[in-house]
Amino acid sequence: MKILILNHHFNQDISELLYYKNSLDEIKYINPNYFANLAKSIFPSRVFGGGLSVYLDKEYDSCRNEYKNIAHKYLFELYKIYQFDIFISPSDTFFYIRDVIDACHFIHVPFIVIQKELGVSPYYFEKHADQIRNTLPVKCDWMTTCSQDSKDFWVKAGAIADNVLVVGQPRFDFYFRKQNKVQTIDSLIKKNEKINILFFSYDLDAYTEEMIDGKYSEPWKQLHDDTIDVLCEISKFDKYNIYIKPHPQYHGTYLNELTEKIESLPNVTILPTAIDARLLICQNDIIVGFQTTALFEAMLLGKKIIYTFWTENVNNLKDRLLKFHEFEDCLSISKSKQTLKSYLINPLTIIGGDNITESILNERINKFESILGISDGNSSKRVFEILNYAYQFYKTTINEKQVLLRNKLRNKNELYQKKEYLISIMNLLKLNIIRILILIPGIGKKLKPYVSICIRNEKLRLNELSKINSVEIIGPTNFSVFFFFQGLVLKKL
Repeated sequence: MKILILNHHFNQDISELLYYKNSLDEIKYINPNYFANLAKSIFPSRVFGGGLSVYLDKEYDSCRNEYKNIAHKYLFELYKIYQFDIFISPSDTFFYIRDVIDACHFIHVPFIVIQKELGVSPYYFEKHADQIRNTLPVKCDWMTTCSQDSKDFWVKAGAIADNVLVVGQPRFDFYFRKQNKVQTIDSLIKKNEKINILFFSYDLDAYTEEMIDGKYSEPWKQLHDDTIDVLCEISKFDKYNIYIKPHPQYHGTYLNELTEKIESLPNVTILPTAIDARLLICQNDIIVGFQTTALFEAMLLGKKIIYTFWTENVNNLKDRLLKFHEFEDCLSISKSKQTLKSYLINPLTIIGGDNITESILNERINKFESILGISDGNSSKRVFEILNYAYQFYKTTINEKQVLLRNKLRNKNELYQKKEYLISIMNLLKLNIIRILILIPGIGKKLKPYVSICIRNEKLRLNELSKINSVEIIGPTNFSVFFFFQGLVLKKL
């Protein structure tokens, strides 16, 4: 069974599926930008920044038709390189993935969603599920969720109940593997006598619908800024190592601003956005956060946890949130900057850690399972049972037209690969010339990281065209010197 996964901030779940897969199974993944960038070349930016309904505006009829044809073409391009039997995604509500689902069905490949988003507040159960159902209702063939509450949400959003299976969350299987108790990230997390504090940052406009000047209102920005202020203040004490895990979907320049604010401070480190949060939780003493499932994971491990819960916006919008603020019996809740500072200066007052009681730990597990479902180390195995069922079912229901289309794509494979190989060789030549040019003073060394990424992708593309095995599929890169410099000019303007 060959599996292709859309890797939309999905590394942790993918790593567990790779760990538990059968030796006869093969898993590869594709970056979501493979499709998202195609959509960006067709749709205006407001379609990406607006709500679900913006994509369906009548004025974008021609864009949708154009993108449909391109999405089909590029899905088939992937199939020429890697004849996958199943396509997996963490969601089917990305508007740019809807036509990809149809393309999968053209070649009789099941599209399965392994839900990554965990926990649903009562407010969003009532409101957001209806929004999805009325705009981009569930379209996948099967879906797995972590809990019954999550299943109920997606059924309300348009899924067929029998096709939504509660299995738990694959990435949590990590905590049940004994060897992971001692895994480390030595180069990033210091191991000394100091107290390690980990702050999970968050999307500043999560759970919000209010917009100002066409942008979401960022209701949690003050809370986030206040938390950073406290961490910066206590960093001056030499008994702490403070780590900030940036949210992978920060908007605009916020991450750059945050980096500038703390780069000269002692004892503070901003971690890479893609780092495995599970290892971080295992290696830190105190976990600080707001609306993140990482707090649930820290609860499972008995860690000291501080939930930040103040500002006018937080109190006014608390009904939209997962109710960590009601967990006072099993984690510490900070209701002001001063309280947060007091907890961090006096860590023995924080609930959790080595002296956590069995009753508190049991209460944490109960709360975890009531919201995120059972976590027993077997979620990945249950996912594979569903994948195998889907694979066998689709094998027996394929029709002659779909077989012919698959064979047509396979038969074009050799000529296609030779042509694409030459294209990538030429792209590498152009990129190496650009790499030399940007070293000339005044042309822009800031382009160097982007050029390096382009070169990396072309090399990986050459590998896959040469059938050198890799877990990542690149697909056609569509590199263009014209669009490269056009993008540079637009950025400067």
